[in-house]
Amino acid sequence: MILQAAIAGLFFSVWPLLMNRSGLPGMHAAFIFVLIQLLIITPLVISGLDSNMFNRWSVAASIFASIGLLIFTNGLEKISPKEVSNFFVIVLVVQVCVPAIYQVVLTGITPQRALGFAAALIAAILLK
Repeated sequence: MILQAAIAGLFFSVWPLLMNRSGLPGMHAAFIFVLIQLLIITPLVISGLDSNMFNRWSVAASIFASIGLLIFTNGLEKISPKEVSNFFVIVLVVQVCVPAIYQVVLTGITPQRALGFAAALIAAILLK
């Protein structure tokens, strides 16, 4: 599980760096990103398509992901390759904190989690 998460993290970390180098406008970058994903993923799921796939949670998740992708690719369009790491670090720190905040809402804050949030803020500042 940890290896799979690390490999996914590697791939999720590399694509924005490559897309920034493409020079595409934000909406075009988002379109190419989604189109290529569709071409790769469709053959893998075509046999398992059913109406249950389109429930409120999957639709809500897709809407949030689409909005995030458009905002993200629009940001990539506006920054130089030299600045992309700063932009990306902030995005990643927020991505790490959101599920942690969700966990706090479900189970409460602990000193360890509070320290983790402080560390994330410090990391974002120091890595910028």
